[in-house]
Amino acid sequence: MWIDSGQFYALNDQSKDAMGMFGIPGADAHSWNKKGYGIFWTVNSFDGKRQIVNLTQVNGWVVDMDNGTKQEMLVQIKKGLVPSMVVETKRGYHVYFKAKDGTKENWNLIIKNYLVPFYHSDRNAVDLARVLRRPGFLHMKDPTNPFLIKTVWEHDVQYSEKEMILFYESRIKTAKKAILEKKQTRIDSDKKWRKLYGPFWEQVKKIDCESALNTLSGTEYVQFETYKFSDTGSGKKNIYVNGNSTACWIDQEGLIGSSSGGGPTIAQWLNWFHKDYSKTIQIIKEVFPQCKN
Repeated sequence: MWIDSGQFYALNDQSKDAMGMFGIPGADAHSWNKKGYGIFWTVNSFDGKRQIVNLTQVNGWVVDMDNGTKQEMLVQIKKGLVPSMVVETKRGYHVYFKAKDGTKENWNLIIKNYLVPFYHSDRNAVDLARVLRRPGFLHMKDPTNPFLIKTVWEHDVQYSEKEMILFYESRIKTAKKAILEKKQTRIDSDKKWRKLYGPFWEQVKKIDCESALNTLSGTEYVQFETYKFSDTGSGKKNIYVNGNSTACWIDQEGLIGSSSGGGPTIAQWLNWFHKDYSKTIQIIKEVFPQCKN
């Protein structure tokens, strides 16, 4: 079983109010939840205010996964150590690992250097005093469609800091090597085709990728995938594929950002499907007449 910090916090899910996040008695949690407040807990234990100086125990390590589809996330979870607990959220999963000997000195090393990159998780949900949604309560940001935060996996297992570091360090190194090799292969291929079609590639680079994806959405060229976009408020737009969030986005210059080789231009996005630049060039010339020359 996970070590419950025993602390409950409430935050208005539907609007920002003057109260902000505040501590509540556990007995009142369901009452606050019914009023539209999300209910949270700390991963670790504190004596007094939720501040690192008041930390009394590192209970474990946790990552907040919300990139990609839930099915993709579950596949990645199975590649790691067996979690102590997995909590399903509206957008993904919180993956917990109980600590045998957790220390605040090694918290950032384990979370930021290993768990976050391995699970492609939220880089902001990493500090020792972070709160996450408590299982057993409703996510109330959309009161017409509340989502129950629930524990979907529990296992009586705990890990030492050494076990965590040894396991994830080796896998991060292997993953980085594979990414670099894949990137170099892509660069070599791009250079080859750019040499053969120099002026053509200059035209491709000028295509606005959001407009291009809208044009390609639902067509055979992208295996009938459909695309929508969500403004992040920071100049980027997240790309949704078939209604699901992904780890891809449109940046401020109208180019595609992708961790899987789907950018930066529409050419790389198309070639991800076809694995053949001659086919990709043919499609671009068919769909985008400004690139025929």
